[in-house]
Amino acid sequence: MLRMLAWIWVPVLLTLVVMAALIDMEDGWPVLGTIIVGVLGSVSLGVIAWLRQRPIAPGDEAAYRTTAITKLALMEATGLIGFALAIAVGPWWLAVVGAGFSLTGLGLAWPSAADQERHELLYLV
Repeated sequence: MLRMLAWIWVPVLLTLVVMAALIDMEDGWPVLGTIIVGVLGSVSLGVIAWLRQRPIAPGDEAAYRTTAITKLALMEATGLIGFALAIAVGPWWLAVVGAGFSLTGLGLAWPSAADQERHELLYLV
């Protein structure tokens, strides 16, 4: 289920970038938008990296699901903010910047058996 949530984000990102390119409001403040997306993306990746090191008791499925969904939500937030700023503030490529941060976060937040095992090993250490 978590992997399906993660996989569905890739076509959503592609759709958001295409929509932002079609709308293309070039008269905004691209520097401000880039700074906002960059800072939020960096913070999101930092929190995802921190959550990756969270120890979880072996067999505690609820805690793992909560951690995985939190990581996926942070990953998605950056792409959505990039899209919203591309429409509201500046050029379409802000959506691409947000999508780049979002895809990087997807690589870090990917729910898998190895990810769950890492969390459990951190608990045992």
